[in-house]
Amino acid sequence: MSLIIFLQKLMSSLRNSYTLRGLFEDATEGSRGSQVIRGFPVALSMHSMGERVEVFRGLFAAIPLSVLGSYDVPWVPTRRQLIDYVMRIARVGEGDIFYDLGCGDGRVAIEAARRGAKAVCVELRKDLIEAAMENARKAGVYDRVKFVNDDFFKVPIGDATVVYMYLLTRVNAALKPKLEKELKVGTRIVTLDFAIPGWKPVHVERYYIAGLVRTLYLYIRGVSDIKPTRSPISET
Repeated sequence: MSLIIFLQKLMSSLRNSYTLRGLFEDATEGSRGSQVIRGFPVALSMHSMGERVEVFRGLFAAIPLSVLGSYDVPWVPTRRQLIDYVMRIARVGEGDIFYDLGCGDGRVAIEAARRGAKAVCVELRKDLIEAAMENARKAGVYDRVKFVNDDFFKVPIGDATVVYMYLLTRVNAALKPKLEKELKVGTRIVTLDFAIPGWKPVHVERYYIAGLVRTLYLYIRGVSDIKPTRSPISET
């Protein structure tokens, strides 16, 4: 089996595997374990489920989109201890309209709703959007969250005041024209671990969690996306 076929089959299994989904969900709850991933230039030894999943996601970040055939991103939930940091640096509160692009089980959007925002949870996978709906009911904020089971490239986001994205760098790059076209000046965008290429963050925070350095980037539409102008060269 060629490498390309293997990666395509692996991606297909990832999208449809409840086993992997369970692994991802367990990762944020502090499950302990030990695993060695071999077959790559460096054998990686990890001491928690969370680290194993984050490295697995990192491997996908190195795979060309032409191999995967889509913008699919393996769902790895935002660790719960990072969600408070997301809310703080984005200053989420009353009056905000908070979009989570690829919201998974809804945990980040639900926290935004708890803080008074109107949240929009955009998720392509039906099983995950259903889980997000159930989680919002349990949290008592179902009426403050809008659930959209669709491709986030197709969903209008022009009313957002805050956008959260835990995607891959290449997906952030592909979304950049949409962000620049649809978001209002002043909209806050927070990304976890993966920057928006060509944009300048106004604030960056790093945390050491479960043996990994996690990075939050804060961007402001109309500030971070302004391209520098070249000064005219004076003739002498």
